[in-house]
Amino acid sequence: MDIGTIAASGLLGISGLMTVLEVSKIEINPWSTLAKWIGSALNKGVMDKLEEQGKALEAVKASTEDLYEKLDQKDAEDARNHILRFGDEVKNKVRHSQEYFNQILDDITKYEKYCREHPDFKNERTAATEAIIKEVYQKCIRENDFL
Repeated sequence: MDIGTIAASGLLGISGLMTVLEVSKIEINPWSTLAKWIGSALNKGVMDKLEEQGKALEAVKASTEDLYEKLDQKDAEDARNHILRFGDEVKNKVRHSQEYFNQILDDITKYEKYCREHPDFKNERTAATEAIIKEVYQKCIRENDFL
């Protein structure tokens, strides 16, 4: 017997044994295992690329969340500036429309909510001004004294 015949006989014997094990009640599935192994070997490059893409996607997600947080903080800072500017105008007896008061009251609500959700954010700057704005608003409502 030559080596080719021996190899062919060995392969035939192994494939026969694998088939018997696959069909039998034994929980060894050599064909399935072999197919998975071959599939993994063939798709290794694709799987590596998918893993890279997953990591890149996680980095983009983290960056996006950070960007949203910065935008929220910027909105809160803008609302604070609106409140303080409006408060200065009220203290200097500048009259405003009811709609403008409503916009500032919305800014106050948003600003206070942001401050509650972010306790490290400096928020003590507007408390007195907010009280003055609300007091003047109530006076304008009582006296119908909007611009």
